[in-house]
Amino acid sequence: MKITKICVLAILIALGATLALDASAFACEPRSEFDSRCEMPKPKPRVVARPAPTPTAGRVAVAATPAPAINPNTGGSPQDAVPIDNKWQIINANSAKWYRIDNGVNFYMEIFMDTKNHETLRFAAFAPAKSGDMSVTSQPTGRSSPFKDNPQHDFFYRATHAEGVWHLVVQNDNPFPVEHRLSSNAAGDDRSCKSFWRIGSDGKPFWYTDCGMYNMNK
Repeated sequence: MKITKICVLAILIALGATLALDASAFACEPRSEFDSRCEMPKPKPRVVARPAPTPTAGRVAVAATPAPAINPNTGGSPQDAVPIDNKWQIINANSAKWYRIDNGVNFYMEIFMDTKNHETLRFAAFAPAKSGDMSVTSQPTGRSSPFKDNPQHDFFYRATHAEGVWHLVVQNDNPFPVEHRLSSNAAGDDRSCKSFWRIGSDGKPFWYTDCGMYNMNK
């Protein structure tokens, strides 16, 4: 019995040695790139979890701001007065329109008003001293007159001591709009002064200065 066990053990040892020697036969020998024994197992693709992209808000189209409509009848108040620039303007029917002019340091000022079809208009002039009380019902410094002496203009107003900013309000009493144009003329204090002795009513002499005005208000 003991001999039998020894024999079986010897056979197992021999078989193990044979398998160990034959294991090299299964080894990969890179003699050919087509040797199937040399094929490496293909790795499984790695699945990498990526964060979902943050959604971007879509662009909202912004509508362009429409250009304001041009109102041909600006000058609705003294604060919104239209500068006098010798250009044709429109005044609506049965309405008033305000204008302004800076006469600077000029002593004289003339304002001319013309209409395309010689319609009847009128305007009132307010000196700088009247700036605190200007309305269509206020007492103006002066009013326009028909300009009969000059066929080039329909109406005019002439002022002296006219330094500073003046305002004018044109009134259209017609039931239709009227095209009109305002222009101006200005000049400095052109005076020639002479001084001499005079005899007063009391018979006493006094020094008198006489300044003649030789410009617009001649």
